[in-house]
Amino acid sequence: MASLDVDVADNSDITDNSPPSKRDRITKEAVKRGRPPKTVGRPQKSTGLSAQPSLILSLMSRVAKLENIVTELAAEKEKLKKTMKEQDDIIRNLRCSLPSQGQNPATNINRTCPLYADIVKKTPLVSQVTAQLQLASNIRQYEKKSFLAVIENLEDDKTDGQSAKDKLFLNSLSSNYSLPTHTDTFRVKCRNPDVFARPTKVRFETQSDRDTFIRNFSKCIRSLPSHREFPRPLKCRRDMTLDELTVLRNLRKTVYEANFFIAAPSPKLECFCRSHCKRLGTMPPDHLEAIT
Repeated sequence: MASLDVDVADNSDITDNSPPSKRDRITKEAVKRGRPPKTVGRPQKSTGLSAQPSLILSLMSRVAKLENIVTELAAEKEKLKKTMKEQDDIIRNLRCSLPSQGQNPATNINRTCPLYADIVKKTPLVSQVTAQLQLASNIRQYEKKSFLAVIENLEDDKTDGQSAKDKLFLNSLSSNYSLPTHTDTFRVKCRNPDVFARPTKVRFETQSDRDTFIRNFSKCIRSLPSHREFPRPLKCRRDMTLDELTVLRNLRKTVYEANFFIAAPSPKLECFCRSHCKRLGTMPPDHLEAIT
């Protein structure tokens, strides 16, 4: 009992002005007895429990939104399934209503007006009129070309001044050898830019002047002192249609192959082909079928 009074008396002597060693001892004894030490002049530390309710509410709100989105997607999926089923039924019904491939579709379709092929079958004059129109078009084309001569392999520098050079050459040729005088000359445009020489078209006042120029052109060229200086032999023909040019090329190809594969070309074959090529270049168009 006396010792207890001594402890109480000792504790009562502790004040704020007591030495630090004595205060530290009292604090350690208080910690051992389970009492937290008093903090003097410091704010109480935050434990972080106050932020948990707001975080939980935010997560719950997001989960609710996701559940709503999933519900809407599920409803949309069911709606799409229903629409696809309805469309499948419609497509199946349409396929069943279509006629089979073995049936003639013309018997199932009621045309309001006859087709052009039916009109042609019932009216034989249609084909005759069409042929006449084609013939008239060909005649106009022949008349347009009847005053033109074409010179092949004449040197060409591919410039705009080539027509003036061609005009000087033809004027000199006509004056020296009494050939008909031309009225115009121009180069023909070619699809291939690397062609050796563009064809030269020469226009005359009459068809007779053109024919005279074509018949005497080769003879006059051979009489020129510089005729051997030409890179390729010059040729002159009348202006032809595409079909006539095809025939002329085939004839020239036949002559070339015959002279190439035969060691000693036959004079009859060579003269025969030359004669036909010359006739094709000078004769009127209505005699073309005689040599094809």
